[in-house]
Amino acid sequence: MRLALMLLGSFALRLGISLTYPHFWGVDFGANGETVNYWTGQVDFWNAFSKPPLAPGLLLAPFWLWPGPLVGYKIWASLFAILPIIPVYLLTRKLVSKNAALTICVFASLDLMWAVMFAEGAHPMLAFALLGMCYWAILEIYEWWSWRAALILGGSLALIPWTNQTTVALAAITLPAFYSTLWLLAWKQHQKPDYFYGPKLVNLLQIIPVALIGIAIGALALPWYMQTLPGSDGLSYGGPILYWGWGLNTLQLLVAIPVAVLIWRKSEVIGLKSLAVVLIILALMAQFLSYDEVIINPLYRARYFMGMAAYPLVAWIAWTYIKPRLSLKMAWVVGVGTAIYGIYAVMFITYQTSSYATMVTQDTYAALHMTGNSNVASNAFSLSLAVAALNKVHSPSTFTAPPPPAYRESDAELRCVLNWIEECDPVQSAQRLDIQYFLVDERFPHYGGRVLEGSYGAPGNQWEATSQAPWLDLVYSKGTTKLWMVNDHYASQNNSP
Repeated sequence: MRLALMLLGSFALRLGISLTYPHFWGVDFGANGETVNYWTGQVDFWNAFSKPPLAPGLLLAPFWLWPGPLVGYKIWASLFAILPIIPVYLLTRKLVSKNAALTICVFASLDLMWAVMFAEGAHPMLAFALLGMCYWAILEIYEWWSWRAALILGGSLALIPWTNQTTVALAAITLPAFYSTLWLLAWKQHQKPDYFYGPKLVNLLQIIPVALIGIAIGALALPWYMQTLPGSDGLSYGGPILYWGWGLNTLQLLVAIPVAVLIWRKSEVIGLKSLAVVLIILALMAQFLSYDEVIINPLYRARYFMGMAAYPLVAWIAWTYIKPRLSLKMAWVVGVGTAIYGIYAVMFITYQTSSYATMVTQDTYAALHMTGNSNVASNAFSLSLAVAALNKVHSPSTFTAPPPPAYRESDAELRCVLNWIEECDPVQSAQRLDIQYFLVDERFPHYGGRVLEGSYGAPGNQWEATSQAPWLDLVYSKGTTKLWMVNDHYASQNNSP
């Protein structure tokens, strides 16, 4: 009951934040909405690449269709954002008391990395929760065979590929490491396993067929992954396949190493040591970046998923070494003070992230109402996905960097339409792309306090050049949003003999 109340409070906090922020539609808003349109039969095309029906598709559909995408999306995001707290509780409960596990879950609900995901796109957090349940189910089965745990393990493995591609990679890397570590440590402790009671090596063997069945069901989602393989034309930008990236991820590694070392030196709990191995793997993955979107996604998401392994480890350390040294009064002061600060920090981080992650503003939404069923191009890839999701139309986009091979031709055509290229036919380019409008949000590629160099292939005065194009009519302008319509009269004049 207390866990349910805590989850309800966490949901209410996120819903309150999102409903009071008018632009809470993050980077993944359009990509998620597009899956709803396709899997509910409203469109028969993908603006980017295909996704399985639960990614999030049919899971988001009830919220998207009613009360509508703008409010429904916020409710859905607030719900999905709290799901990882459940496996955090179950894993932590194996190590400390129920009250201690609930306390750790309060801090997990205020995790700043998960707050960022909530603002940018909460969809992967369902798969995060499923992967966390896999760790718990393996530990549960190791301790004592349970059909409930077996069904949870098999079901979670089956569902992960249907919900989120990035988490498939995290599972493929961390689950074998977790299982292998658990097996080796268990073998060391129980070289002559008892087959009748207590922890048994034979239980670990029983995990294998359960896992294989789950993986086989999950593999049925593979047809939707053919467009998103490493090196694919639509997701591979020119640049290093792997390179070291410095930042918050470096601090995470510096914290993860001593935590894992302490666990291995002081704890005799093999499940705890196995989670420590997962933590180190995730911390190392988080140090690398890539110019291939398929490769960078699991590397980048590792820093967000790290909390799943970190919270149970931190709980054991805190209740073993720190809490006994604190008086009850001091423990309450520290706990309540940290929680109050955490609530403020979550609100601050969510608002800050939303300020730069928002793809659709109220002005953008108003401009789109003027375009009807016409195809609308835009000046940002994620903005175009939002356009496609809201208006159910095709929406090509320009790029900040040299685009992947699949988009180079359309990018050149769009730059011609925008008057960024000389000696080309902008009207024919618009006709080849079948676009009637061009939507511009001047926050891109300058937003969130970050000043970028400008759109790829654009002149230094890119929007001034666009405003001077005689074939484009400015039909809407408010704030940073502008909407140009391709002038049919200009086209007829230039096509007349």
